[in-house]
Amino acid sequence: MNPARGSSHRPPARNNSHPDNQQNDLAIDMAQDPTYKDEQTEKKMEDEIGNGNPEFKMDDKPYSVFTHNEKKMIILCAGLCAFFSPISGQIYFPSLDAIAADLHVSSSLVNLTITTYLIMQGFAPAFAAGGSGTVALAQAVVSDIVTSQERGVYISYMSVAPQAGPSLGPIIGGLLGQQLGWHSVFWFLLICTAVVFVLVALFMPETCRKLWTMDLSRRPNRSGRPIPYDKRDELAKKNKLRFPNPLETVKIVFTKEAGFILGYIGIMCCCFYATTALIPSQFGAIYGFNQIQISLCHLPLGCGSLLAAFVRGQFIDARYRYHAKRLGMPLEINRRVDLSNFPIERACLEVAIPTVALGSACTIGFGWMVQYKVNLAGPLILLFFIGFCTSSSINTISVLLIDIYPGKAGTATAANNLVRCWLGAGATSGVVPLINKVGMGWTTTLFGLLVYAFSPILWYVMNNGPKWRRATKARKEQQEDERRRKKVDDGERGG
Repeated sequence: MNPARGSSHRPPARNNSHPDNQQNDLAIDMAQDPTYKDEQTEKKMEDEIGNGNPEFKMDDKPYSVFTHNEKKMIILCAGLCAFFSPISGQIYFPSLDAIAADLHVSSSLVNLTITTYLIMQGFAPAFAAGGSGTVALAQAVVSDIVTSQERGVYISYMSVAPQAGPSLGPIIGGLLGQQLGWHSVFWFLLICTAVVFVLVALFMPETCRKLWTMDLSRRPNRSGRPIPYDKRDELAKKNKLRFPNPLETVKIVFTKEAGFILGYIGIMCCCFYATTALIPSQFGAIYGFNQIQISLCHLPLGCGSLLAAFVRGQFIDARYRYHAKRLGMPLEINRRVDLSNFPIERACLEVAIPTVALGSACTIGFGWMVQYKVNLAGPLILLFFIGFCTSSSINTISVLLIDIYPGKAGTATAANNLVRCWLGAGATSGVVPLINKVGMGWTTTLFGLLVYAFSPILWYVMNNGPKWRRATKARKEQQEDERRRKKVDDGERGG
């Protein structure tokens, strides 16, 4: 033992003028402070990202076994399933006044049916993470077969049918309610869902990545690879029916990586749902419209959402490619890249922030236009921009959630539904009483200003999101190492 070091706990004075001494001192610091390595590694990653030189790991195997055309058909099929989520919420909006009249209740009480629907719409995917939540299922399908660098354009394919729901739903509901009564709306939904269920059950393939090896026997011969029958059979034995755990969805809501984003999506949905919920009662009272005329007023809203579905994906992929080239990240189709060092938050939120600002301004202007009974063209034009901006913003942030949780896209989308539907339910139930108290203009102004007031959350996520993801990844790897060591130790004791 060295006497000098044994006589005191303080290390000897260091001569840092020589490179070898600097390296020795660094080793001493790392040995004395267990957190030193993690802090230095984190700082090195941040410096590399700032200098445009981070390291990215890319899989050498193809991410998906499906071809480009097969991906498009699968995603369009998943989008068709997701079509019933928005249309079922919009299809009976034109009939709200008729329902209130038939049941002899007020508009506020009828709006509680929307509140109840939104609560269940948020609860069902949270419970099954896709089992009865078609939007969560569709998003999970996209995550299963498409990598982050091309996810934007495929999300556009998937969104075509769901974004048509806000425009087609009120028109179909208005025609059915006017001609056959409001009960026919629900019979229409039952028949259509039954038809789509049969088609999906017969023709849509399994896309879950954990089950692919069970279905590889049809595909490896295209590339000459051997058929992994042993892995298929082993997975088939392990594959058991498990009861869904809704707590997995709730856990995501309270994580830093997703919690701030989900909270802001909920605020935006409060603004959007409040706007759509007031159209039947206010347009009927102010402009004297019947059910069909009210349903046609939803058409600009849906057209704006549909346009967003076509253009939003191009912008997302463009920002992804821009940051990838800036950082020197490889861009190869059908190869998954580790995004730990990639600012995916910035790539997505740079697309969402402009539409968030514009959509909130249009919401405020829409309320004052309707209150002062201006020409109908003015509110309808603003409804188009509200539909475009809100759809672009909410769905762009939803894409970000999938990238943050690539292996749990269905659960992440279920958490998104849980927050936005439950907060939207509260906004829907309170919008008519609030209009009666303060007026249409101040009601929409309140919701629009809420979106502006909480917008710094987006900048906060952009700056801290990559650091949160790296910390979570490191913690999971450490837990996995501990489980492996414990398993080895248990095996040695058993032997």
